[in-house]
Amino acid sequence: MRVLMTPEATPEEVAAVRENLKANTAVARVAYLDRAQSFEEMQRMFSREPDLLRHATEEGSPTFFRCTLTDSTIRLPRNASNVEWRAPRCLPRHD
Repeated sequence: MRVLMTPEATPEEVAAVRENLKANTAVARVAYLDRAQSFEEMQRMFSREPDLLRHATEEGSPTFFRCTLTDSTIRLPRNASNVEWRAPRCLPRHD
C-alpha cells in the first residue's frame, strides 16, 4: 500500500502520518520516499514507456509512504475519509 502526500503537506503533517502508520497494527513496515526517491522509482517503473516520463520531473513527483501490511488479505477502503488514520493532505493509493 502507498500513502501519497500532497505537495502542500507540511513536515509536521508528514510526521503525523508516519507516526499514525507506525502505530497502526495493520501496518508491519513503513518506508518514506522523498521526491528524489519517488522520481527514481517512477523512472524504473515506467522505463519502457518513455511517453509517460517525457514531462516527469523530480519536483513534480509526490512524496509517499510505502507500507507493508501485516496481513496481505486486508483491503482498505479506496475512500480515504473511511481510513481511521487519515491525515490532512494525504492521498491513499492501493497497490
